Amino acid sequence: MDPISIATTAAGVVGVCGKVLEYVYMYAKSCQDVDHSVDVLAIEVEQLKGVLSSIATSFDPSLALESQTGYEGEHWRNVRRSMEDCNATLRHLEGVLEHINKEEHRKFIPRRSMKKYKLDMSQGEIDSTRRQIAAYRQTLQLSLQLITV
Repeated sequence: MDPISIATTAAGVVGVCGKVLEYVYMYAKSCQDVDHSVDVLAIEVEQLKGVLSSIATSFDPSLALESQTGYEGEHWRNVRRSMEDCNATLRHLEGVLEHINKEEHRKFIPRRSMKKYKLDMSQGEIDSTRRQIAAYRQTLQLSLQLITV
């Protein structure tokens, strides 16, 4: 495991968080009555972004170099794997939100109604993804505590 890759991966996932947040805010701006779950999703992604930003800026590669064996080495490999899984989850969510925000012109159906309908149809998937993001945030927050101690 390349220790610098943890900070690099964290910074990359921060970028994906930013893209997801753009879609969430784009949806919220275009609809008057934003579902509570969309607000919660935005909060979860913002918090995850904050934790990942802290990891990216606080991570000391020498810490990981010293601990590439044993339990500590396994921990940092798991952290990297968690970030990669988190990245895949966020990219999937980005695709879902991109589909919801995609402009479709249908006769006799207002754009807001169409977006709301798409959101309602994707709600289960979004809620599941939101829970995964919360779990990633909690896991990575524990690792951040190890970095800052």
